[in-house]
Amino acid sequence: MAPPPSMDGLSMDAILGLPGLPSLDSTFGAILLGSIFGFMLYALMLHQTYRYFRTYPGDGLALKSLSHGDVPYSSMDHHLVSAAKD
Repeated sequence: MAPPPSMDGLSMDAILGLPGLPSLDSTFGAILLGSIFGFMLYALMLHQTYRYFRTYPGDGLALKSLSHGDVPYSSMDHHLVSAAKD
């Protein structure tokens, strides 16, 4: 019976036959486009929240808190993703 093949020095990607990670030079365009698209969605969410409060001032506190409660979390997420440059 033959011994199993040696896997010394092989990465998991090489063992599974997966391609390696792409170089960063070829991914900066995708990062830029994704950041711009994410910023546009964030701005749209802020605008919709503003319009909601201006259009429906008589809504109850429960509905207003649902709309207003999403803004800090989305803001924190947007700023953390924007600041992640590494």
